[in-house]
Amino acid sequence: MIWENGHWRDGSLNNYITNGVKTWVYEVVRVEKSYPVFISEHLNRLWQGAKNIHVPLLFTQSDLITGIFDLVSHEKTKSGNIRIQVDQKSGFTMMGFIPHHYPSPANYQNGIQVALLQTERTKPNVKSWNPNVRKSADQYMHQTGSYEAILVNQEGYMTEGSRSNLFGVQNGTLITPPLEQVLPGITRQVIIKLAFENSLPLKEARIHKSELDQFEAFFISGTSPGILPVRKIEAINYSPRNSIIEKLSALYKKAIEIDIDQTAKNIWNNQ
Repeated sequence: MIWENGHWRDGSLNNYITNGVKTWVYEVVRVEKSYPVFISEHLNRLWQGAKNIHVPLLFTQSDLITGIFDLVSHEKTKSGNIRIQVDQKSGFTMMGFIPHHYPSPANYQNGIQVALLQTERTKPNVKSWNPNVRKSADQYMHQTGSYEAILVNQEGYMTEGSRSNLFGVQNGTLITPPLEQVLPGITRQVIIKLAFENSLPLKEARIHKSELDQFEAFFISGTSPGILPVRKIEAINYSPRNSIIEKLSALYKKAIEIDIDQTAKNIWNNQ
């Protein structure tokens, strides 16, 4: 089922982001235990991104939250990904479940391989569909056998993954590329908040590809992977069993549980 401008119809949303007819700003929200995770943060980012590029918004955040719960109830789905997308010109809004790929237990245990790709987004702070970057990244990942591609700008600095944000660990400090260079990922925001609340040293700083051997560990973050350790970037190996990453992973899982409980309480109180 697809929620389309407040109405329901049969179909799959997956065809509507790659057909090249429309351009969208969008969000992908993870559903766990039949609840959307960090929904307020996702919708706030959608609203800010739409505002930045003057996209008309035809519905309130409350309208979309109601639509999400109706969609979950209709599809009887306890876990999955929902995409919300808004046409940049008209504000035409659609929501629906899309195919998802979550990392395997082995990915979390052993870490993943990532490759470096020389390209960058034109508007990194807005989550809009960019078929050229996505196609290049998908092809390069297939060629290199990598799980993710990290984008590298013209100066040689790593910015973000094609579907994720990047964090490194250097001398016990978490380092992530500056906000102006990347999409403000929701999981990235949560990680930064958790690091601050738990006195884990963290700073935003540019990471040059020539500095890869100066880091003890790396991980990517995102709606689907959560916090996913990296075992290899190009020819350099890293340990996925880093104590800081393991602590953050536990804190992140707990944050999801707290968010779900809070959403459930809000729904109960509003009934």
